[in-house]
Amino acid sequence: MTGPTEIDVAFDRAAAMLRTATARIGSDEREIRARARGLVAEYNALADLRRASARKVARFRFLRPVPLVGDAVLAPLEFDLGEAARSAAAARAKAQRQLRRLEEAACIRRGLAEIMRRTEEARSACRHLGTPPPFVLRAFGSLGMRIASLSRRSETRGVDDVRKAATDLAAFSEWWCEASRRIARESSETPRARPLSTLNPERIWLPIPWSRRSEAVALGAVADLSAGRGSDVFVPAGRDLAPFERMLPLAYRSRRGAPFEFPPIAARAAGQNLWSLFDAATWNQIRKTNYARSGCRCMICGEQRPRSAGGGAGSRGPVDAHEVWSWTMPDDDPSRGVGIQRLERIMVLCPTCHACFHAGHALTAARRDARHEEAAAFIRARQSDITGLEGAALDAHLGRSADAWNRTRGVERWVLDLSHLAAQDYMADVDPVFLAENPAGFAPEHVAGLSFVADDGRRFPVRDAPTIQAALLDDAPRLRLAWSRA
Repeated sequence: MTGPTEIDVAFDRAAAMLRTATARIGSDEREIRARARGLVAEYNALADLRRASARKVARFRFLRPVPLVGDAVLAPLEFDLGEAARSAAAARAKAQRQLRRLEEAACIRRGLAEIMRRTEEARSACRHLGTPPPFVLRAFGSLGMRIASLSRRSETRGVDDVRKAATDLAAFSEWWCEASRRIARESSETPRARPLSTLNPERIWLPIPWSRRSEAVALGAVADLSAGRGSDVFVPAGRDLAPFERMLPLAYRSRRGAPFEFPPIAARAAGQNLWSLFDAATWNQIRKTNYARSGCRCMICGEQRPRSAGGGAGSRGPVDAHEVWSWTMPDDDPSRGVGIQRLERIMVLCPTCHACFHAGHALTAARRDARHEEAAAFIRARQSDITGLEGAALDAHLGRSADAWNRTRGVERWVLDLSHLAAQDYMADVDPVFLAENPAGFAPEHVAGLSFVADDGRRFPVRDAPTIQAALLDDAPRLRLAWSRA
């Protein structure tokens, strides 16, 4: 067939050029090595001459105080010493240049060998893909002609040109193989058939920043200028969601990875969060940057908090910032008394999705309004929509979070690891201010992964969480607490 023939021709030309380039580099290596050996020998001889001249100068240095005689004897000797030193230095520089060239040639030769291996693997992989589409054939044809043009040039043709052409050939083949595998994988996946019971699929709002608005509209999204604050683009019901996969709220994506976790706040860690430990300016920088990046829309469902009629300065914004934490203990033993509370990410959520992560607090508030059962049913349905799990599978998933919470009950103190926050680009020019008198009574000495200043003027550099944890474990006796302790 024409397709495979053109592909084989392209690979054969690349292999021939790579072999030629490798042979040329090997020849250059041999010449450079011989030249370097000669220069090293020359340097060694000149270094011996310099040392001999230095010994002569040292032998007659006692004559320097003698008028006329000292200058007559030492001047020519010191001149010879200077000439020998300059010659030795020049020879050494030449030898070092040749040795660097030798290392560069060896590095190029190893690179060519790696490219040869990649091209052979790509050739083998392409054989199983059958007849390629026309655009693949055109790409292979142009690559083959570019490689063939190199062979028609003079013997001084650049090795870099050969290397780049062969690298492009291997990279394109690898891309073609990966694309073919992905298409086959996606065609075998079954779409999610379960209806979303608590979500509104009539308008799927896209949680994207303003900078991506035109991209979404170009793909077919609709803009609603009356939407108010935040992202004003949505995908109408019935529209193919595949083009928007990377823009969709997480609940609508076809591939979402592992189900969402709803970890409760660990025992004795209440109040240990960013918004209560740092001042308002620091927290506003964190939350408002994340709001802007999600278009002030929920990352899970795309919705917002309903706008109140009165509004006003005291009304809450359209979304909340939710801090996702993980909890680890030394040797997975809570009785040792000190754990690490690590910030994993910050999510922008609407109040409904936010309630799924704080179900206990939400149900307590609903109980005051005699709506406990209704709220519990709605939260469970929303958790089912978010995780894609139902019935016993959802119960087991939520049960694992409860078991993890029970495991933390023996921990008395937590080290706060904020290394994830420090790694965010929006924190590069921020000097976080820690509230020394915070509601949780949390000590700034127990904060790791972030440099900050306390509002009482003390400055704290970045420290490692395990180091702080080890110091706390050394300072306190081993805690032996019963699991049933409240």
